Amino acid sequence: ENVKTSTVYESKDDGTAAVFFGKSISDELSDLCTQDEYSSVFEKADEEFQTQLTTATMYNFCWDYVSNIKNAISSDFSEIGANLKISTNLKVHDGVNMINENDIFLGNGVTVYPSATLDASAGPIFIGENCKIESMAAIYGPCHIGDNSVVLAGKLVHSSIGHSCRVGGEVEKSIFAPYVNKYHSGFIGHSYVGSWVNFGALTTNSDLKNNYSNIKVVLNSEEIATGMMKVGSFIGDYCKFGIGSLLNTGINIGVSCNIFGGQLTLDKEVPSFRWGNSGKFKEYDLAKAIETAKIAMARRRVKLTSSEIELLTSIHQGNNDERGVVNF
Repeated sequence: ENVKTSTVYESKDDGTAAVFFGKSISDELSDLCTQDEYSSVFEKADEEFQTQLTTATMYNFCWDYVSNIKNAISSDFSEIGANLKISTNLKVHDGVNMINENDIFLGNGVTVYPSATLDASAGPIFIGENCKIESMAAIYGPCHIGDNSVVLAGKLVHSSIGHSCRVGGEVEKSIFAPYVNKYHSGFIGHSYVGSWVNFGALTTNSDLKNNYSNIKVVLNSEEIATGMMKVGSFIGDYCKFGIGSLLNTGINIGVSCNIFGGQLTLDKEVPSFRWGNSGKFKEYDLAKAIETAKIAMARRRVKLTSSEIELLTSIHQGNNDERGVVNF
């Protein structure tokens, strides 16, 4: 629908989205606008907005995205399935197990190696262009795998994987942003993982408490009840995990953290730019963090932009202002 005036969309009396029109509004919004700045501009321009109702699915927290991922993938596939074109340059080797093949889409240039299993009996599987599905990989739909990704031996269940990822071991009901590297064994479940995250071998998270009670997540030092029994990890961009890292149930980890030591990270919330593990965290020096990000990205022929450096600098400065932690 074409909208010509500033409009706020509401669902059950909650504002879900706003479309801004008018030079006076757009001039006040910067590319790195904070939530408070956005709210201030919105409130000043309130009289300019018309209201429309929407039936859009509401997502208030990361765990809402994760809990709905099966339905979202199935819904997307039903919307675009009829328009998908026949792919070219496919290499599906003998010995590949494909179950409910009509709900499996392989993009151009996809290679599937012998003994891989693609099981779409519980929902569709979409594999983007130039992906490789290696031997002994088992993929259970609904599942989405972005372009240029590699799925190695292991089990991938009800998940959405961004482009240019490497995924091995076991991943269940999770969302990976682009350029995530989980090459080795280990379990990640019911989690949201940002870009350029690297999981060392055997890194594993908990997504279920031993007493089966609902899980609480800490956001900005505030404990929030999820109302859910299964909640995993929420991991910011550029984080790194050493071999054997273990992550607490419902853990919230900020941007550019380096967690290692082969032990359980007991914290429920790890602020951005932390180096070490529970009880021994130190501030990660900004210059070193940026240099590491540049090296990691260059290996994939991607360059860290000035806007990304500005954003990382802003996040790091916020850490120092609030906590006064000594640099590592």
